[in-house]
Amino acid sequence: MSAQVFTPAALFAAGEQGAWYDPSDRATLFQDNAGTTPVTAAGQSVGRVLDKSGRGNHLVQITAAQRPTYQIDATGRPYLAFDGVDDNLVTAAAIDLSAVFQTTMTVGCYRATDSFAYVFSFGANIVTLPGWALYSLTGPTRFIAQHHGATAAASVARNVGAAPNLNVLMAQSDLQAPNIYADLNNGSAGTSGAAVGGGTLGSDYFYVGRSGAGTGAFAGRIYGLIARCKISSGAKLDATRAYMNAKTGAY
Repeated sequence: MSAQVFTPAALFAAGEQGAWYDPSDRATLFQDNAGTTPVTAAGQSVGRVLDKSGRGNHLVQITAAQRPTYQIDATGRPYLAFDGVDDNLVTAAAIDLSAVFQTTMTVGCYRATDSFAYVFSFGANIVTLPGWALYSLTGPTRFIAQHHGATAAASVARNVGAAPNLNVLMAQSDLQAPNIYADLNNGSAGTSGAAVGGGTLGSDYFYVGRSGAGTGAFAGRIYGLIARCKISSGAKLDATRAYMNAKTGAY
């Protein structure tokens, strides 16, 4: 009997909330935010990305000039290219996570420049409100996984070095444990158990390529994004990381 091939659909099989965005599946990409004009070739703008998790948390960008583009790298891997100026995507509707306090996030991305930049987040302002984010900072250059509970924020950093670089970042957030964890390219991990006041994530949007406050525009490539509103562990965690690395080619 052949081994079963892992698919991220398994992460949502028990009804978990979240999202799975896969630029390598061109059938999920559209040039317009209404989803009427499919993406058919590299270089075309992307105004809608369908969520493959089954939860219907599709990404859109209604402003044409702020849409990323569909591209294919030298190894044949598709990605979404963000210009570092104003390109970004956001879920078409708010997501009710008022009963959720855990998330496992996995991102495959290429940083083109050393800058303050948001890759993937939930929440309008994680400095003061519940939510979580994956973003990069300079001096030294590092990725930050941060979450905010009912009363405070906590974060953990992974040094990534000067751009350009290709990365698979995995982070886990538990507001009630509390704990936030991150590892980069299946390497050494960091964690913080700083108190954040418990609570839940509330109702807000997934933001890609820029923060919910409109800051930190990302310059680079996104090969895939997965947010599962539950802590993954063991084989499921390893399989998710390996899946994203196959899409990205980071290590």
